[in-house]
Amino acid sequence: ISHHHCQDVYTKILSGVVQPSECHVQDSMFTSPTVTATQDSAIRFGVQLMVRYGCSISLFDNEHFHVKRMTSMLAKVFSMLNAHYQSNSRPSNGSQIVHFVPPEPEKKLSAEQATSHTKFTVVKSSTPAPYRFDWFPCIIYTLFCGGRSEGLKEGRKGKVKSTEYPPKREAECLEFLHRFWHHPLCDYVWFSRGRHSPENSSKNMEGQALGVQSIKIICGILENLLQAEFPEIHNCLLLNGVCVTAVVGTWLQQHFIDFLDWSEVVHAILIPMVLGVDYTVYICLAILKHLQHHIKHRTQTRSLAEWLMVMPIPDNFQAARYQHLMHTLHSKYHSYCMKRMVPLKVQ
Repeated sequence: ISHHHCQDVYTKILSGVVQPSECHVQDSMFTSPTVTATQDSAIRFGVQLMVRYGCSISLFDNEHFHVKRMTSMLAKVFSMLNAHYQSNSRPSNGSQIVHFVPPEPEKKLSAEQATSHTKFTVVKSSTPAPYRFDWFPCIIYTLFCGGRSEGLKEGRKGKVKSTEYPPKREAECLEFLHRFWHHPLCDYVWFSRGRHSPENSSKNMEGQALGVQSIKIICGILENLLQAEFPEIHNCLLLNGVCVTAVVGTWLQQHFIDFLDWSEVVHAILIPMVLGVDYTVYICLAILKHLQHHIKHRTQTRSLAEWLMVMPIPDNFQAARYQHLMHTLHSKYHSYCMKRMVPLKVQ
């Protein structure tokens, strides 16, 4: 599937995730969230990594431009989540965990002004905000906006290059994220969604566990299916002391960025959205099946765990080649997976 075709598919999914009457993105949601200096630095570093990745695969042509845009988009996403939690939950001790700048309801900015002025406000706070760098919104931004910043426009000398950015694409990106946030099984695609809960502070280990609960559920299912369907691979991993949860969890936490090619990163997100969230399990099983030869070889060199968690997946893995395998697994294990992949409650 081409990059631009995936953009169209996401736009179609957007309209079917929830009914339009259920939610709508409004300008009042885009309040700049307040984060600590350490969090601000980590978020900006993550954004720079993602934009440089986009530049390396020719989806972005201007690093500085897209760093600014992606940072703005993340600020808006965090504000959107902040508004959700402020309206649905409060800390038990009555203190406000998430701090943000109050909106100015009467002051409306243009799309260009709103994007250029949205930024994180760094403050010193004894109670850390729950916001962290999130791969998923950045990948969605790259999908919607990648390859769109440079185009052609009419000039005196005919068509010339223009770096004018289409605000509509960023608006569609935010609309998609906002609507997808309300999907009951969102946690099994947007894995870090739960980490943004106000309960998820550094002093609340239960809150931290909430952020990775969906990954733990997926890895638990995957380990059982791996043992049943591919016992040889399971035994190789077991004999080498490789924790399947640690390996697959690493892949999922960054949505396979730097492990798979960009097209396969998109497929790893798109396929579960279209065919069902249990396909996340089947994709991971297909990758392990794809790596079977390498797993056997690395068993002898005793470097298997490090190799699986650090190195890109070799031999050009393509989900399309394992389509039959994934459909077979789906027919056998769909009910088993869905009994365990229940909607997670995020307070």
